[in-house]
Amino acid sequence: MSACGNTTALDNELQGALQRGEMRLYYQPIVRIRGAEVIGVEALLRWENRRFGNVSPARFIPMAEHSGLILSLGEWVLEQACAQIARWRGEGWRRLSMSVNLSVRQLLAPGFESLVAKTLARHGLDKDDMPLVLEVTETAVIEDMEQVSEALFRLKRLGIAMHLDDFGTGYASLSYLHRLPVDALKIDQSFVRGLGSDPVAENLIRTLVALTDRLDLSLVAEGVETEQQRDMLRQLGCDVAQGYLFSRPAPAEEVQRLFSTLATRGG
Repeated sequence: MSACGNTTALDNELQGALQRGEMRLYYQPIVRIRGAEVIGVEALLRWENRRFGNVSPARFIPMAEHSGLILSLGEWVLEQACAQIARWRGEGWRRLSMSVNLSVRQLLAPGFESLVAKTLARHGLDKDDMPLVLEVTETAVIEDMEQVSEALFRLKRLGIAMHLDDFGTGYASLSYLHRLPVDALKIDQSFVRGLGSDPVAENLIRTLVALTDRLDLSLVAEGVETEQQRDMLRQLGCDVAQGYLFSRPAPAEEVQRLFSTLATRGG
């Protein structure tokens, strides 16, 4: 089958993936480096198709964006993630956060704020002790700054924390930070990968540590794969990270075995 035909067939399969039960959520721990304590998880969508097997999110997410299926997929992800964090909270993991990625198409869809509010209420997630974190990429924010900023402010009123993902890959980053209601920046993994070999990457992270400290923001490093990267991040002052060094994305029951009692239980 040609590449074009293969893409068309995959797109057709994607149309019914939710109904066939082919979608599932995996979770990747977010860790406080000192002590390797799990303080949160990121929900990541996975698709195991009957014809094509495991399909990379890098392949099917853009297809879903283009077709509009991202709206129904995003609603399903939000529902499953909120249900899972409510279960974990019910089991005593009170300090754990749940991060969910948003597309701009979701964020700007009519009624999205109401959808989120109803989902939170359905699972008993309270504004005053909110575990949900929503992530939007820096590139997506730049595409429609004014509307995205307004939408994020509306969601913030629900008690939700906002993280700016893949930070450092967009343009004029520092000029718009003060206009966005974000609580944390997530350093793009391309910069983390350069630690130990690229002085520019090290200087960037050092600068971001100083910047986020001054702006009272948190900083999270993505894509940490080696002990050297972990140790350099700690030396540079970045103490929250995620990546294969700590855990690959995994089903809920597997990830739960990694939770640190000291980090996530209690008030």
